[in-house]
Amino acid sequence: MLEVAARRISRGRGVKGFANARTCRTALERAYQAALDRGDSAQQFRIVDFLGPEPNEDNVPGLRDALAELNK
Repeated sequence: MLEVAARRISRGRGVKGFANARTCRTALERAYQAALDRGDSAQQFRIVDFLGPEPNEDNVPGLRDALAELNK
């Protein structure tokens, strides 16, 4: 999980206006909000808070078609 989150944060390197600390803070705030939105008295962060839900056919449009084409 840490490697994926770090890669996502580092994508902004070299772009004008990129600020490492601000990007880290934003990522943490998003994860915090996701944990609160879970509603189960979030005491700990979970992987889904940082990375989002696991990609599947229900939450990624076109994934079913892409998988069907790949399986051909």
